[in-house]
Amino acid sequence: MLPSMLSTCWSAFASTVGGTRGGHSNVTSFEEATPKLRDVLATVLQSSDAAAVQRADAIRASAVHTYDALPKNDLGRLAPKAVRYLVQSYFAKEHGWLINGLEPHGNRDNVTDVHDVQILEDKAPAVVESLLEAKRSNRGLTLDDAVALMATLEQLIFNEGQLHLHAAYASNGFAETEALGESHVHDVLTSFLIITKYGDSAQPFQSDAHAHLQQKARMPREAWLMILENEQQAFNEFKLARQQTSNRSDTETYHFRDVSDIVSMLVEGYGKYQQIDCGWVKRDLVSLDPDGTGRVPLGSFYSHPPNPHFSFSESPGYLAEIGALDETDGKKVRIANYVAGPSNCVAESKYFSVCCLTGCENLMAQLEAEVRAPMASPEDLLAVVSKMSSPTVQAPRQLPEGLITRLHLVAQHHDGVVPIHGRLFSQWLHHAFPYECPFPQIIEDSSVLMPGYWDHPAASPADRAMHIESTTNDRKEDGGMAATCDADMPWIETEVLHAQEGKTSKLPGTNMSFSHSDALRMAIQFALLSSIALVSLRVAVSGVRALRGGSKEKHELPI
Repeated sequence: MLPSMLSTCWSAFASTVGGTRGGHSNVTSFEEATPKLRDVLATVLQSSDAAAVQRADAIRASAVHTYDALPKNDLGRLAPKAVRYLVQSYFAKEHGWLINGLEPHGNRDNVTDVHDVQILEDKAPAVVESLLEAKRSNRGLTLDDAVALMATLEQLIFNEGQLHLHAAYASNGFAETEALGESHVHDVLTSFLIITKYGDSAQPFQSDAHAHLQQKARMPREAWLMILENEQQAFNEFKLARQQTSNRSDTETYHFRDVSDIVSMLVEGYGKYQQIDCGWVKRDLVSLDPDGTGRVPLGSFYSHPPNPHFSFSESPGYLAEIGALDETDGKKVRIANYVAGPSNCVAESKYFSVCCLTGCENLMAQLEAEVRAPMASPEDLLAVVSKMSSPTVQAPRQLPEGLITRLHLVAQHHDGVVPIHGRLFSQWLHHAFPYECPFPQIIEDSSVLMPGYWDHPAASPADRAMHIESTTNDRKEDGGMAATCDADMPWIETEVLHAQEGKTSKLPGTNMSFSHSDALRMAIQFALLSSIALVSLRVAVSGVRALRGGSKEKHELPI
């Protein structure tokens, strides 16, 4: 069995900040708990267990640049909004996990904190109390504290994977007390992945339901082969490690705890495994984009032939609510928003879902590693972004003039610098990387971004046919699709600072689209009105002087 650093960290963490003695709460103040949390992590790092050290280093390495770039409180620590941003970005980037209670904020100011995460409330109430105390005392979290917190959440979610493992044992008719041979372990692990991807922990206890899931999994042959490959790889890694470290004589048999450790490896990597399906979705949508703006006409979206792995059938209402429908010049589907949407999440449980990564997570990580501050000048950001590549953007490149102008306009709203964790910069990144970074739509109810909110949000065949015909007619009238100028891409002038305490929108909220050409038109109109007003005022002054009979006394107006 591979020792688990995360369970060790969780046990020590829970005993440090919670528990009861004699009926009285034993939760220490956060000021006292913070050094103890550092001691917990230090103990883990000093362990001779190579796997424990590797896991702690991996969490820290993934989070450190984001931590450095986030705004700090007066003590140099993360306040609750910054903690939420760090934790959410870590799990999205590393696992593709969308944790209930850490749903996307919908670009609103009033968002939940980490202590609202449902799995913490249910499984680790002492941690919740400690986080609440941190908020009340304004102490904040250090990097070590944040690493311990993320390790705790990670372990709790790994534990949830055990529910599907119990179902996999039952579905194959094995008792959890018996030792299994290698072939039977493969059966259990394959069932575990099928249940995780296509079912839930309640169905597979019935053999008929599980047989149906197995048949469903085999239908797309490529996906089935990937399930088998993923399972085989995890098993081989575990087997090799056990051969190198175990003194057991029964190395050809596997107990429930052994299989449980393999499942933890599968859960950890499942999010990135799911990205294969997500990649196919994105690839097909990019092929439908006529002008390279990251948007697909709704009719083209519906007319795409069904794929063995997915079909584009979501209703316009669903697309609009999750921010994936752009209606500024006809109805178009925003590719990055659709890919990140809840209809592409799998493995939904009470506490988390596995969703698609858009690629913007890695771009932000690169940016944070370069900037290492919550704000930067437009010049510095342009220098960094022009050198950043993505699967659809080749660097180095010369950014369009419209994008350069817009970034400087964002800086004007913030005293010459750009908050990199703000809504306006996210909007700018969307236009710089339209296939990777979602458009930051302002969503009133962020629960619509969670998979559990929706129940088969498909458009009717009649609606799909109507939009297909409309798009076809538009193409005939245009003689094809006209290219869209970068400067005319949708822009909403509303700022939300995602990681700064007490910072609300600096700009008036509006749902109107705003483009560079709009700004130019408004400036011209203002100049014309000003000229008319100036002429009228001068005429009025002349009239007053004439009525006074040419008085030598002058009352010049400050025109």
